[in-house]
Amino acid sequence: MTVHLGIPVPQGVRGTTKQEERAFREAFFVLDRWISLFLGHLLASLARVTLAREIDRIDNRRSKGC
Repeated sequence: MTVHLGIPVPQGVRGTTKQEERAFREAFFVLDRWISLFLGHLLASLARVTLAREIDRIDNRRSKGC
């Protein structure tokens, strides 16, 4: 899977040291936020799959008289 986030490349920023640092900081925060949201969604999806499996397991035990 690939994703293009369209974040400007901070290495291309030319200016004062503060401007260059800001470009890297902004890119970092965008990436950090995106990764956090992605992992949160992924973990929530996995939790739903795990929960569904556990419900199926319990239901199967109940139907077998356990």
